[in-house]
Amino acid sequence: MSFKTFEYQLVRVTSARPAFTIANVYRLPSTPVSSFYNELADFLSTIGSISDRLIVCGDLNCPGPDSSSVDPGLAAVIDEFGLTQHVCSPTRNNNLLHMFASDSSVSVSDVRIDDAGLMSDHRLVAAKVSASVVARRAILTESRCIKDINTAEFERLLRESSVFTAPSSTVNSFADQIEAYVVEALDKVAPLRRRRRRPSKPATRWLSKDAVDAKRQRRRLERVWKRSRNDNDRLAYQLLSSG
Repeated sequence: MSFKTFEYQLVRVTSARPAFTIANVYRLPSTPVSSFYNELADFLSTIGSISDRLIVCGDLNCPGPDSSSVDPGLAAVIDEFGLTQHVCSPTRNNNLLHMFASDSSVSVSDVRIDDAGLMSDHRLVAAKVSASVVARRAILTESRCIKDINTAEFERLLRESSVFTAPSSTVNSFADQIEAYVVEALDKVAPLRRRRRRPSKPATRWLSKDAVDAKRQRRRLERVWKRSRNDNDRLAYQLLSSG
């Protein structure tokens, strides 16, 4: 889907049961609000047809008549699709520009507006979304430590077995005989070790090395600033965050 008045990101959260969709919307301030409302309605209609649990958030740049409301036209679109706007205080200066709205099937609580250390002239909107997460079950694994086995002892056990002293006369039975005595010998020199481990988290290989390094540097500068509360450290963190 392509729209002229806003940009968007869609995230499908499948680790929760049932899954839900997050739509992050940014309206370009220079676009006419009437066109934006029409396109937003088309967008929500399309998203609603593929997801019955929805969160819409972002910077919509549609301030209302006071600091605790959005523009009546935007409020009408939100109501039309059965969404509840959870932000009711200004998010930039004395205007409410941001939205965090959800349908009734998504439980939202503890909505907070935070200046986030003045990293931006826009305030941070944070909230808790309650969802049941599917636990990753531990997997039982078996392994042998064969790199340090006593090879001489292993060879002795095999040579003393019926594989050498009384080999089977047919190919299939001889193959079964080899497998059985090799496993028996390994059980003595390298016993099976069993342990449970949790499945690894999904890889984030889509991030480039530069992106990973930038995130690591940003976290480091954030820790430095939070420890020192020094303006120079804050500016260094802000510069990297905005860059």
